[in-house]
Amino acid sequence: MYIWAGTSWSTPFVSALVSLILSVNNKLTPPQIYKIITKSADKIGSHTYDSNGWNQFMGYGRINAYQALKYTLEHYGGTVAQDLTIPAGETWSFDPGVTITFTNGAYLYSYGVIQANGTASQPITFTADSTGGGIYLDDSTSSGSVFNHITMQNGWLDFTNTSNIIVENSTISPSQYADAIDFTASSGTVTNNTITISNTSGYGIWIAEGPATVDCFDNTLTKTGSGVGTGKGIYYYWGTVGSFARNDIDGFNWGVASYWGASPDSYNNATQYEQRNNRIRNCTVGLYVDDGAYLEMGNSPSNDYMWNSIYNNTYNAKVGTQFPNTESGLEAEGNWWGTAPPPSNYQVGSSSWFTFTNYLSSDPWAGYSPASSGLVAEDRVTGSAKTAAAPGPMAGTESTSTTTKDSLWEGISLRIQGNKQKAEDFFRSYLSRHPGNQRAYLELYHCAGAATTPDLISYFKSLPDGSARMRDLPVLVVSESG
Repeated sequence: MYIWAGTSWSTPFVSALVSLILSVNNKLTPPQIYKIITKSADKIGSHTYDSNGWNQFMGYGRINAYQALKYTLEHYGGTVAQDLTIPAGETWSFDPGVTITFTNGAYLYSYGVIQANGTASQPITFTADSTGGGIYLDDSTSSGSVFNHITMQNGWLDFTNTSNIIVENSTISPSQYADAIDFTASSGTVTNNTITISNTSGYGIWIAEGPATVDCFDNTLTKTGSGVGTGKGIYYYWGTVGSFARNDIDGFNWGVASYWGASPDSYNNATQYEQRNNRIRNCTVGLYVDDGAYLEMGNSPSNDYMWNSIYNNTYNAKVGTQFPNTESGLEAEGNWWGTAPPPSNYQVGSSSWFTFTNYLSSDPWAGYSPASSGLVAEDRVTGSAKTAAAPGPMAGTESTSTTTKDSLWEGISLRIQGNKQKAEDFFRSYLSRHPGNQRAYLELYHCAGAATTPDLISYFKSLPDGSARMRDLPVLVVSESG
């Protein structure tokens, strides 16, 4: 029997691996290739390897082509010319300054964790050719992935069925037709990013399928070129929740939208941050709320949601106009609407309401200070006036009581503070006395968490037919994060 061994046997295998590595990154030097191969080799046998990974009998071990390519992309970057899948259980950590290039419409699919932590001076760049490309995370096994100080050129980020995703301090410019960031049945935070979209259909941040929560803070979202007037800036959809604050949104069809049972808010924590919140301008519709959805952007006496600037939009707000027989609501007290009194460019459906009391008399983005500019009392608009009749003080009647709405605030506050159990108890007690209040059912639904979901499922199943009329709310699932 002949045993194949020695350099004559290993050389062709190593040579083939070198060719494979260079096919991913042809700019590597011989010392870099040497490091890639030795660092990624499997340590085999019952031998002891020294601190450099070397053994006098086994060398650096057995070459591993997969690990060599992984090490190459993580530490030196390279080209992904066909779809690449990261399996569950793996973590890929990209070094600051590396560039990953997608060609032929390739994706990086990940069921594992991605740690892309660049720096301000050395961002991690993901770029694609004209066919587009991007990063797609799927399943709970990718939870905890981080994208910090990255530059995404002509590509996008897509998260499905995962949680605790962080996207921050990054620049994203998606390709033709694509959104910048999509969350589907997922949760995370999107903070301090610059998103620029020139295509005619892409959304800035898409958030769908609750009860997942996505918070969006301090982002700049801009539509440019032929894309102006299209897509959505921040879009909460299908039972989702979350807070969005201090974002600058410019040039979309809808600036901020809450749709189909969603219930986000503009929580700003005025004790921690300056008295300036979101700015939404130059959109077809600044704030769009419809199909059993709600949007909280200012609620007296709390000032943690106000200080928003909504102006220079064709319509500053539309509420319940597409589904006029389904109640939707926009509460937006203590905001700047471009003029004082606010202009009349809003529409409200027959079953919905829009509150804008205590509007600001100057723009907080232009140096507004509570000491220099007071709050001015205004009215509540309901569906009795679907379109405002004239400029000046808003028209409308109190056909929906502010007392009923404000009575839910205690439970909403508990939920925002993370105390979902007490919030659930509050809303169930309230509904025992007011079983016809449809918003209370929706707020109760958003109390779903690891501790509350089983009780909520039993509660909703026990209701008589027709009690909770919110149509097709997403199925409640147990959230590991609570």
